[in-house]
Amino acid sequence: MKRVWSWLLTLALFTAVLRCFAATSAATIYELVQCKKILAYSGSAHAYFYGCDGSTLVSARVLPDISVKTCRAPGVIRAVCHDESNAYALYEESRGRYGVLALRMDSGAVDTTALQFDGEIQAVSFAVSRGEVFLLMNDRGSSYVLGLRGGNATRYTAQSGAEQLFINGGEVYAQMYSGEIYRVGQGKLTFCLRLAAHSRLVNAGNGYVYSDGVLTGLNGSTLSCGTAFAVKTDSGVYTCGTEAMAVAAVGNRAAVLLTGYSCEYKTVVESSAAPQATSAVGDTGAQDAGDGSDGDIGVLTAGTTVSQLKKAFPTVTAVTDADGDEVTSGAVRTGYIALFQNGSRALSVSGDLNGSGTVNSADVRFLMEHFVKGSDISDCVMQAADLNRDGLLDNRDLVLLSRATA
Repeated sequence: MKRVWSWLLTLALFTAVLRCFAATSAATIYELVQCKKILAYSGSAHAYFYGCDGSTLVSARVLPDISVKTCRAPGVIRAVCHDESNAYALYEESRGRYGVLALRMDSGAVDTTALQFDGEIQAVSFAVSRGEVFLLMNDRGSSYVLGLRGGNATRYTAQSGAEQLFINGGEVYAQMYSGEIYRVGQGKLTFCLRLAAHSRLVNAGNGYVYSDGVLTGLNGSTLSCGTAFAVKTDSGVYTCGTEAMAVAAVGNRAAVLLTGYSCEYKTVVESSAAPQATSAVGDTGAQDAGDGSDGDIGVLTAGTTVSQLKKAFPTVTAVTDADGDEVTSGAVRTGYIALFQNGSRALSVSGDLNGSGTVNSADVRFLMEHFVKGSDISDCVMQAADLNRDGLLDNRDLVLLSRATA
């Protein structure tokens, strides 16, 4: 009898070890196969891959453990989102009649709520936070965010129309057509930063989003990654290539969903070989100026003004144009010179190739002519044109530049 109990105990321990290994090394998440598009959410304690197909919502918690939940909505799912604990689906029960489904990832319980509102909805994205549902609405050709809580409706309007909603760190953010990012909720819009227009954003860790090779903090700081996917972890940035479908992280662990729906796990070790830092100085003001050397500035975001640059980098004593005349106001242009006590450097503004201070179709033509004629360009223009920050100028940069000006 003792031998039997000993054998059973050994088997139980062995099974537990196998389960632990399966949960931390690799696993195939077959339920995600049915999803038309896979999205990722990285929170403070949990990470998820999720998506939908028709009326089915699928969410797979992949960190710190694996737990897959699915459910059916009482209508066609038009958009999905996720937060730290729940997956949500915006469904259309019949023409013009919408509701929200909440899938509780701890218990698998499902709640549905009918939505009451007037107006035309844009069902490209939606968000839920603190009991408030946020929708994209159309009104005579302009778009805005509508917040619904119980029987109350709040209209959130910015100068540029709203293009996309997303959740990060439990907060809801609205991306405007102009590229501005606002935090939405509690009756107000709060400006966070400005990105290139029509940037395709992906949740990339608590407080970070990823778009076209650049990891951007919602406080305005950026890291150039130059890869297909990137996520911010407590130990640094984890990057992966085109073989990945999505990536999420919690703590110093990253979960990578590969094309065969196999989820692999990586432990991110803090390293001094961090991606190149760049600056996205917006209306929020100063960023970390580092040690004050000219190498701290990196590539600036289009629209950064001279005053914002000086505030973010106090070691800049003056800014001049290419002719040496001092510039004290207005937007920084590619080719402007930042002066320091110990030297100077030419400035680069992402996408501004012709030195106009803006990003438009003229910059696209500039890059196309460079490819056709093979003309020489300066280092600062090269950096401004390298939109995916891989150190090369090729068609991928042209595609990103074209998207930014569309």
